[in-house]
Amino acid sequence: MPNLTYDELVSGCEKLLVAASEIEDNLPVAERLRAALEWHLQETKAAKARQEHHTAASQQATQELHQLMAGSGELARRLRCLMKAMLAPTDKRLAQFGVMRSRKQVPRKGRSSREASQEPSGPKAAE
Repeated sequence: MPNLTYDELVSGCEKLLVAASEIEDNLPVAERLRAALEWHLQETKAAKARQEHHTAASQQATQELHQLMAGSGELARRLRCLMKAMLAPTDKRLAQFGVMRSRKQVPRKGRSSREASQEPSGPKAAE
């Protein structure tokens, strides 16, 4: 048989079983094969049902996992933020929470005298 889809295989086997049952009186030898095919077809359908059930269960488990991961990430973020707020910015214990310690606050310098003394250039300067 060529590669058939599940639906094509089931449909073909069901038609074959109907045809075989109609001429059963004339070919009693085919009864064993017809019975075996009927059993295999039932098992095939049961296996397909199990596959679909597992697929649905897998999708549900994946959804649940993603929701739990998002919740865990949010709670971890909140705990880090709380520790950052509760401890001093330079506290070494922040590293235990995966929070970088702040360096000592050094006042930022303004513009250097060189930048301030340069006149703006470009189209706006010509106006």
